[in-house]
Amino acid sequence: MSLQKLLTAIILSSGVLAASASARDAEKPYVGVDFTMLQLEDVGIDVEPYALRVRGGSVIAKYLAVEAHAAAGVSSDTVQGARINLNSLYAVYLRPQVSLGALHVYGLVGYGYLNIAVKDSTFGSYDQDESDFTFGAGAQLDLGSNWAVNASYIQQLKVEDFQVDSLNAGVVYRF
Repeated sequence: MSLQKLLTAIILSSGVLAASASARDAEKPYVGVDFTMLQLEDVGIDVEPYALRVRGGSVIAKYLAVEAHAAAGVSSDTVQGARINLNSLYAVYLRPQVSLGALHVYGLVGYGYLNIAVKDSTFGSYDQDESDFTFGAGAQLDLGSNWAVNASYIQQLKVEDFQVDSLNAGVVYRF
């Protein structure tokens, strides 16, 4: 099954779950925009490009939401003469959460895909595609009925010695 088919199936099935949730448990959908600091580690290589991430989701039960992320690089980092940039990142998550008044603490468990561009004077330019299980945790603080701020840590993927983590901070708007 291709990644696009998998993501489509997960998003459609989460829509069915959201539609079937009772009105008292379901909340309004939300969107967020985050600044993302990535850390890419490979054997002897450690780079930190930056990205912007857009995410959207909906609470489907009192303690559970579904969420989709899309990100693109806004700056690259250079190591050993190679310039490395995030072309794209896509992920879908289940988001178990607990609300403590205006503070919401959550976990993220899902599947993600990323494409990294490498420009090297020795080996030329190439893209590296990876996909894997992804997880993380975060917190969101309500600033009113529609606006909130959030921060999260996500291990985007780990394939053998190649690992990508991100620290994210941004704003959320609930419809």
